[in-house]
Amino acid sequence: NLWRPEVDAILQLQPTNQTAVMTLLRMANTPAALAEFTNTLATLRSRSGDHSVFILAEGELAMRRGDQAAGMAAIRQALEKDPGSIFANLTLGGI
Repeated sequence: NLWRPEVDAILQLQPTNQTAVMTLLRMANTPAALAEFTNTLATLRSRSGDHSVFILAEGELAMRRGDQAAGMAAIRQALEKDPGSIFANLTLGGI
């Protein structure tokens, strides 16, 4: 993907950048890309802690796997951590 180097550069400087994390998630549209995103997410989380954007990304991954209950729980948890998260609010509003 043409945007991957730019997104990676942003995440090197700001591992909790919501736009970069969610863009990376949206680009993960094959099983291999999803596996790579899952690994990247784990790395970012280990460096930066339990930030709301990581919880939200895990919720969206759960929804993709068809686990609606886990997905909704994660989205709500992300909103509890960061009520002003545009991505979390948009995700919840889009369900």
